[in-house]
Amino acid sequence: MNTATNVNKLDNGKCLPDLLWEQVRARPDQAAVICGQQRLSSRELAQNSSILAAYLRHLGVVGDACIGIAAAHTTLRAQVQA
Repeated sequence: MNTATNVNKLDNGKCLPDLLWEQVRARPDQAAVICGQQRLSSRELAQNSSILAAYLRHLGVVGDACIGIAAAHTTLRAQVQA
């Protein structure tokens, strides 16, 4: 997994993104997001995050860039269209 080089490390020496990926590997089917009756597993959240990250890189967004994202209040998979 690629993470920005300036991500602050926690007391255990790991970055938050690294800890999140550990959870995905350890418990891929565990609920990571719950919104009403809708749920996203850790695996689904990781897949959606990767899709969004790839799309942002395609648009030219680089590390340390500050961006805003507006999203519907739902756990359903977002369809990213170029």
